[in-house]
Amino acid sequence: RRVHGEGELEHSVFVMSWRTLVAPTDPHWKQAVLRNLSSTAPPANTFVHLATTRLDGSPSSRILVFRGWLSSPHNQGLSLMRFTTDRRSEKIPALARDNRTELSWYFPETREQFRISGVLHVISHETDDPELDSIRRETWNRISAATRAQFSWPTPAEPLESNEYSYPLYNPAISASATLPDAADISPHFSVIILEPTRVDHLIISNAASFRFVSHRVTAQNQIIDWSFQRIN
Repeated sequence: RRVHGEGELEHSVFVMSWRTLVAPTDPHWKQAVLRNLSSTAPPANTFVHLATTRLDGSPSSRILVFRGWLSSPHNQGLSLMRFTTDRRSEKIPALARDNRTELSWYFPETREQFRISGVLHVISHETDDPELDSIRRETWNRISAATRAQFSWPTPAEPLESNEYSYPLYNPAISASATLPDAADISPHFSVIILEPTRVDHLIISNAASFRFVSHRVTAQNQIIDWSFQRIN
């Protein structure tokens, strides 16, 4: 499989999808996710597990906060999903090598599990496209000031001078010097990750039986025709 270099990751693939693909209404699986993200749903329902591969090919999984769908008259079928990350994190060079992913999402209230496969696209301060940059800035404005402050912290995964293993785990130097940046002061480290789904495995667990559906994105001539689905055992 050919994987995308960083330039392609941020430009050709995503721009083509964002601007030219025509989509139908929301697919069944997205409607099911939306039911679990109602205004009365617990905040923990926005936590997802995202799996990728490291530069050495080994598996890597982390928990991210779902930051919403991208709104466009032409992307309902794409169902693009938005997350945030630090440009300095280890996942960025890994995604430049291989941007395939699978997301796991479980909603305990309805006992529904989603495994969403697709590709990831990064929008960083180096993305030379006004439309994509506006998505990054709009996302920055949506997150809390405390979350924005995290992008002024030291580089992720770098060793600290203090090697104490204590609970709660925190860096006193960071806590003492932390400031809450204004929305206008967008950090160069702030990046947006877009998940473009291509396959969704939806499992509903009930006391009487389990229901499982697999959906695939159907395209023709670079246009989304529909999402197909099949009930499986």
